[in-house]
Amino acid sequence: MIMNRQLGMADYTGMLRRQKMVDHDPYRDCARLGPACFYAIPAKYTSTSAVLVEGHNHSKACPIVTADLLQRMVTMEQQILSAGRLKPMI
Repeated sequence: MIMNRQLGMADYTGMLRRQKMVDHDPYRDCARLGPACFYAIPAKYTSTSAVLVEGHNHSKACPIVTADLLQRMVTMEQQILSAGRLKPMI
């Protein structure tokens, strides 16, 4: 036991070494070292992206139905008002 002398660096490191052996908790160590590692280790991965936006080109689109709109309406009206369709409803 040390009574009448001043403590030096070797004494303090010895105290820390003995304390570390006695009071070792991995959860607490991770909680202490985790944030330090987070700030000390530089970011290795960065991502970049590029998006190409092109205007809509309508000249390539061709209509599916080539018949005149008025002719199609007349044909649909004839089919709807035909006797075969109206008799079951009457």
